[in-house]
Amino acid sequence: MDILIPIIAIISAVFIPVTGLMLILVSRLALKPMVETLSEALRDSRQPDPAGMLQIQELTDRVFDLTEEVRRLQEAQDFDRKLLGAAEGDDRLGPLG
Repeated sequence: MDILIPIIAIISAVFIPVTGLMLILVSRLALKPMVETLSEALRDSRQPDPAGMLQIQELTDRVFDLTEEVRRLQEAQDFDRKLLGAAEGDDRLGPLG
């Protein structure tokens, strides 16, 4: 039993630093790609994407054009309703001759 204590001390003196070194190396190798990916994503999210901005502007213009077209169609529909209402009113009066 007296011999086990020095053997455990020697093994611990070697095993603990080696384990710590391995933990540091593994965590560095395992976490480095993830940290680089996250930092790149954050860096890219701060800078506006010119192609994305152009696409947003084109979509905004298209929405404006569609809004104007719907407004014109509503005006034409209102005009048609008024015209049909006036034509129905003329039919109610009966023949003029």
